[in-house]
Amino acid sequence: MASEIKVDTISENTSANGVTIDGVLIKDGQVDGVDVSAITDANTIKQVVYRESTTEYNRSSTTLEAAADFYILITPTSTTNKIYVEASMDVRNFSNTDGGYSLWYKSTDGGTTYSAVTNSATFFYATGNGHRQHYMNFHDTAGTTNEIKYLMYIRSWGGGTLVWNWQSLSSVTNEQLATFTAMEYSVW
Repeated sequence: MASEIKVDTISENTSANGVTIDGVLIKDGQVDGVDVSAITDANTIKQVVYRESTTEYNRSSTTLEAAADFYILITPTSTTNKIYVEASMDVRNFSNTDGGYSLWYKSTDGGTTYSAVTNSATFFYATGNGHRQHYMNFHDTAGTTNEIKYLMYIRSWGGGTLVWNWQSLSSVTNEQLATFTAMEYSVW
């Protein structure tokens, strides 16, 4: 037989102990020790920024180098929010080497200093004078409410010549776009 209790208020029996319902302690605006009083928009997208580039970069170096126009800027609204970054472009390999490698760096001081973003490295394979659409994405914790600049560093894997954001795919100049998107979201 099912029982049901209908009340408007549950009050604690012993002062300052809270109320436990099915093993969950509710006490002083917290649920199991987590302050829930200020939660108004958990798990929501806060902002999305987007930019495009038609800049083409030729690289044969196996040393990571900044691709100055492959970046995205975002100013987080909270230090604890997450940032999702994605980018896409066509990359042409003009040799028989293995392909290329990219790694994202982050600056929170206007681009004076950068540090590598954890889990943002991407390797792609395109040999034999071929090309591939290169997709990159990662998640990061904002850690600041200052503007963040995410900047892509690129290199050849094996020393062959790569053209990042290859513009000669068709007869139309600047038809190929490198696209960059950053999305700030909250997680509870």
